[in-house]
Amino acid sequence: MLSKFESLQEEATAKILNMTNANYDAPNKLAKAMKALSTVACTFALILSLVPSPASADPTIPVPLNSVAFTRLPTTPTTVPVYYITNRQKSSGKNPEYTNDKSETLSYGSREITLSSTKSQKVKYESETPPADLPQDSFWEQVANSQKLRHTKKVVLYVHGYDMNIDVSSRVAARMSGELKLPVIMYSWPSRRNPLTYAADENMAEWASFKLTEILQDLSTRYGKENIILVGHSMGCRMLCWSLQQAKASGSDVPEKFDHIFLCSPDIDFEVFKKYSDLFVKCSNDTRIFASYRDYRLLLSKMLHGGIRLGMMNGAFRHKEQPQIPGIETIDYTEDDPTFFGHAIPFNLLYLAIQPSGQPKVSNSRTD
Repeated sequence: MLSKFESLQEEATAKILNMTNANYDAPNKLAKAMKALSTVACTFALILSLVPSPASADPTIPVPLNSVAFTRLPTTPTTVPVYYITNRQKSSGKNPEYTNDKSETLSYGSREITLSSTKSQKVKYESETPPADLPQDSFWEQVANSQKLRHTKKVVLYVHGYDMNIDVSSRVAARMSGELKLPVIMYSWPSRRNPLTYAADENMAEWASFKLTEILQDLSTRYGKENIILVGHSMGCRMLCWSLQQAKASGSDVPEKFDHIFLCSPDIDFEVFKKYSDLFVKCSNDTRIFASYRDYRLLLSKMLHGGIRLGMMNGAFRHKEQPQIPGIETIDYTEDDPTFFGHAIPFNLLYLAIQPSGQPKVSNSRTD
């Protein structure tokens, strides 16, 4: 698949170079170049979105406890509450649903999702209730009750990436809560559930980051930063960068540090993130990047943006000296990643990272 991607990229580049040498006006040249590049990119995105993840090689072989593939969900169905904050617009009618359109106001609510695991460590989603909006006071009361049941002061804020609707992101949040054994609040921003609307989601993510700043400030006031774990995935990591910078620029940030910040498969330019890295070190006790070189979605993003993405940095520099970001650890789980896309949230590694030892180690580490 990687070689196929590279050949597609070379084909698009060749088309663009040929157009550059052609004898016609610049606007027409640019338009055709962009069309050639976007056609290849969209085709590849569509192919990736339709290819299913592979099954485990041998379900009879036990999955190591420190493996990305290991799940801590019980085999008996377990119902997990999911708490959401969203600025999606609701549709009208008898059965209103959250849409991909944006709203200037935040809505709060919860839902329940029942899930379980199989003996071969596969996760099954059994059932789910529809999103139920709540007044803010009731929302925070439910979160507090969940903390009491789990005997913790901690809370996780999960920021999803592009190509997600509220239902899909809720299932991810439910699994995250079940795996980490902590209450999870999901920020569901108005991403479109369409792999071909990447640019539109980028624009929406930047707009939604201002509301994320408000949410971070509210959480910090209610719980204290030392009790908050931030988890960003893909484009959601970029939103965390913007929001933390906005809080700093507005002077509303407080000196305390977040307990953990986990950037999973981050879709942000590597060189750009280095400009944000000091901010992460100053506002978090522990910032970690979870990356897989076999991340096909980030390969596509690299082709679109022209720069190495943070989530593929270990493998992207594999023939050179590995870059270091002072104060931030990068965990490369490529060889242990069971998913097809390599663009996952390594739930088990997140769980290990928040334990007192705090040292997630994959069962197969890279040596190249």
